[in-house]
Amino acid sequence: MNQKSVFIILPIIVVMFFVSTIYVSVNATGFWAQMGFTAAQYILFFVVFLIYWHQKEYEDLSLGGMKSGRNIMISVVLSLLCLAVFFFVVAGFDEFLKLLGRESSESSLIISDFGMYIAAVVVLALLPAIIEELIFRGVVLKGLSRYGMVAAVLGSAILFSLFHLSPTQTIFQFILGIVFAVIVIRTGKIVYAMILHFINNFIIVTYTYIAGTSVIGFSWSAEIILLAVGLLIVGVGLIIWLLRSLKREKEFEVDKRENFWSVENFGFAICVILMGVFWIAVF
Repeated sequence: MNQKSVFIILPIIVVMFFVSTIYVSVNATGFWAQMGFTAAQYILFFVVFLIYWHQKEYEDLSLGGMKSGRNIMISVVLSLLCLAVFFFVVAGFDEFLKLLGRESSESSLIISDFGMYIAAVVVLALLPAIIEELIFRGVVLKGLSRYGMVAAVLGSAILFSLFHLSPTQTIFQFILGIVFAVIVIRTGKIVYAMILHFINNFIIVTYTYIAGTSVIGFSWSAEIILLAVGLLIVGVGLIIWLLRSLKREKEFEVDKRENFWSVENFGFAICVILMGVFWIAVF
């Protein structure tokens, strides 16, 4: 596939993805309709990855197996810690959005039986963990690394948060994007970010199945605020320590290509703009 084809196909796929996302959120009220549309969306996004893979721009995406038990354990602990620490960040940002006049949108997803639960685990936990990591840490992070690691981490995290089209979750997704990127850079392997990503989504899906809702209700008070601040300070410190404790298995290879304004990358830039436009549309 030549670069002109990439320039045309990428924006089309992104438009299809986000239009279908908005359609699902508005019209697809049934569980299986939501799962079907969501699975189709991830298949579309996987096509984006295959396009870049076919271009051989990113031959080494560090997809090798796991070699460190310590890295596996740290990934598991990080997933639990991020959920606990940043829960109050999500709740606080939701309150901030309410002050701006935006009502929080409670998830309409209802998982009423075990079959639905298994389907939700596959579509909402497994597929995102694999495909989103291939795109945002395999392609975007590596592609932006030519501008420095800080720009690569922050840039991939911003795009990751915009991609989810959830204003309430924006801060949380941005922080998770940073954590995922640092894991890939520190270990040289995407697979550990996939583990953390899967566990994070798996816990949310499991809670939704058990509780009947993905929303945890509580009332803000002075005690809750103090608890949130203390947990945030201690938790961020632990997260940084755990990230620094990761064992390097492979050197993260920086993208050294200089021709950014190629037809292919211009097409990708259009996709980025479209992501921002759709995020504003759902806000």
